[in-house]
Amino acid sequence: MSALTRNNEVFAQALFAGDSQRQAYYKAYPKSKEWSAANVDSKACVLANSQKIQARLSELQGKAEKQAVLDKVGIIQEFEVIAQSRTEKTRDRLRALEDLAKCYGMFIEKHEATVNAVNLSAYSDEELQGIINAINTNTDNSRTGESSET
Repeated sequence: MSALTRNNEVFAQALFAGDSQRQAYYKAYPKSKEWSAANVDSKACVLANSQKIQARLSELQGKAEKQAVLDKVGIIQEFEVIAQSRTEKTRDRLRALEDLAKCYGMFIEKHEATVNAVNLSAYSDEELQGIINAINTNTDNSRTGESSET
């Protein structure tokens, strides 16, 4: 496979950064702004699907993934240093240990909810509709900041 030209590299970098194919092509080939959009789109599509651009995008993705892993490892290592340090305040060490435990999935946050069951069969359709209307009125008022009391 041939090496990328400077324009190809600009195009690949722009695609990787999230630009559309057309935007990337304009960046790589500024004179293409004078062309019709259809012509630019056609050439950008062909270039984007070329083996050399696809290979470069894969390479950039691999580097980004590796950097993300290194960043995560670095953060965890910093937590470990703080947690093991005897010069840090106990509060800071405990927080670092807690953060480390979260990184390793050792903590699972649990939330409790209490639900009071109501037997709705004891109400008539009209009474249920009245309850629904009252709930909707209170909900609408709480969204607008109004009070349901007059």
